[in-house]
Amino acid sequence: MRVTRAGAATPASEQNFSAEQGLLSQVQVDLRTLPSGTYRLELLDDADTLFPGHTTSIFIAADARSAGAFGVIEIDRGTADYALLDGAGALRSPRYTLRFLNRSTRWRYIFPAAQAIGAGADVAHEGADPRVLVTANARPLSRFGAGSYLQADVSATPVSEEILLPAPEANCLRRQNAEWFSETHLPNLTVGP
Repeated sequence: MRVTRAGAATPASEQNFSAEQGLLSQVQVDLRTLPSGTYRLELLDDADTLFPGHTTSIFIAADARSAGAFGVIEIDRGTADYALLDGAGALRSPRYTLRFLNRSTRWRYIFPAAQAIGAGADVAHEGADPRVLVTANARPLSRFGAGSYLQADVSATPVSEEILLPAPEANCLRRQNAEWFSETHLPNLTVGP
């Protein structure tokens, strides 16, 4: 693995990994000693040849990680129509807009004991732990995000069996296995007719 600071010619870090048998599918690259900034991360073979499609830009900011930052925004001067400054170094236009994707995460509900799931639910047990339920797809964390069904209403019965789980709070985010989850702890609920 080779890590080069943006604009630099010499690598800031090179780390070698090998497997006694077979191929490596994952490696952990230590970047703790590098100063904050933008870097290029490259995967090379034994002959120092780049693997196609295995080059990416990364941003290192140790203080952002320790502060629990959700992301990093880097604003560059830009060029041509995208230049922020005019020839004299003044801001070209007083109006710029930053737009973000909605904070979409998979919603995870954690119960004190095994939780039953009713008919029409849009959550499922996560792995082998029956105490944890999770949505199959990412959902928005905004005022438009409705809760998840633990049990849907059965129209053939005279009463409503609907159980709607609450939407998680936006500040309960957890990253796990390259996915973002919004977690909520709930008491056990009774499903059924």
